[in-house]
Amino acid sequence: MAIEENPEQFLLVLLVVLSIAILPRVPIWLRRSPYPLLLVIVGLGLAEEQALQTVKKRSRSSEF
Repeated sequence: MAIEENPEQFLLVLLVVLSIAILPRVPIWLRRSPYPLLLVIVGLGLAEEQALQTVKKRSRSSEF
């Protein structure tokens, strides 16, 4: 199964989906923020996670 092969990716996608699902219930000051801005913030978080995974893989491969 794909989930068993890459559980971190699955959990990351699940986190994003749940975040978007509860977005309408957040405080009023956050709801006034434009959705594209919030999507950019989420995208930056995903990019950071991907960069950290790449660094970890490279550091593991350089140890051998």
